[in-house]
Amino acid sequence: MIRTANARGGQALKEGEKRSIRFLSYSKLAASFFDFMIMFNSLVHQMDFRDSSCWSPFRRSESPAACSLIKSGLTPILKTLLSSLVVFAITSILHSACGATELGIEAWSAAASRLASRELQQRTASTRELINLRLGIKKDLLHNLDKLAQDPDRTFESPLHLIIEVLGEWRVDEAVIPLVKIIDYEIDRKTMPVGDKLPRSAFFPAAQALAKIGGPTLISAVSARLGSEDNERANRICLWVMFTAYGHQGSKGILSELAVNSDSEVVRTRMEKAIKLLPLGDSLLVF
Repeated sequence: MIRTANARGGQALKEGEKRSIRFLSYSKLAASFFDFMIMFNSLVHQMDFRDSSCWSPFRRSESPAACSLIKSGLTPILKTLLSSLVVFAITSILHSACGATELGIEAWSAAASRLASRELQQRTASTRELINLRLGIKKDLLHNLDKLAQDPDRTFESPLHLIIEVLGEWRVDEAVIPLVKIIDYEIDRKTMPVGDKLPRSAFFPAAQALAKIGGPTLISAVSARLGSEDNERANRICLWVMFTAYGHQGSKGILSELAVNSDSEVVRTRMEKAIKLLPLGDSLLVF
C-alpha cells in the first residue's frame, strides 16, 4: 500500500512537472508576440487616422465636412480596435496552447491586455510586468537545466529536451556555458515520432539551441571545448554548431585566428584539423 501511494505520488509529481514544462515551452510563443505587441502598441498610439493619406477612399467625397467628422470620430475607435485585436490573438494562442488553468496564464493574459490600455501608466506597468515574468521563467529554466543535466533523460520531449528548446528559441546567452557542457546530448531515436522526417540536428537539441543563440560567449565556450576535447564525436558537434551559427567562411576565420594566437601546439593542431572538416557542413553530425 505504501509503495502504491508513493508510486501515485511520484506519478502526480511527474505530471505536474510536465505541465509546467509545457507552459514554459509554449511561453516562448507568448514572448515572441510580446515583443511584437510592444512595438505595435507604440505604433498604433502614434498613428493619426485623420491624415488624408490614410483615407484614400474619402478623397472623392462630395462632403468635406462629413468626411472630416467621420475621420475624427473613428480615430480613437480604430486605435482601440487595432490594439484589442492583437491582444485577443495573443491571449487566444496562450489559452489554446496551455489551457486557461495552467500556472501563469492569468498573469500573462492580464498584463498583455493592459498593453492596449489608453492609460500610459498602465501600459508602462504591464510592460515591466511582462519583462519580469519572462525573467522569472528564464531563471527557472536555467535552474532546471543545471539540475536535469546531471542525469539527462534522452527521451523525445522530456523536460530536459523542452527546456533546452525554449532556451534556444529565447536566445538565452546565460545558457551557453551549461549547454556546451552537454553539447553531445542526444535524443534516443527509439522515442522520436514515427513517420516524421526530421533533420539530423534534431537528435542534438543542445547543439541546435547553441547555434540559435550565437554570440561572443558561444565562440569562446565552443572554441575552448574544441581545443581541449579528445572526443572526436564531441568535436564534430562543436564544429557543426560553429558552422551553423557563422557559416563556412566565418567559422574558418574564427578557427584560424585561434590557431595563430594560441601558444599550444596541441590547440593549433586541433584547430587546423577542424578547419579541414568544415566543408562537411551538416554531414559533421553523421558519425
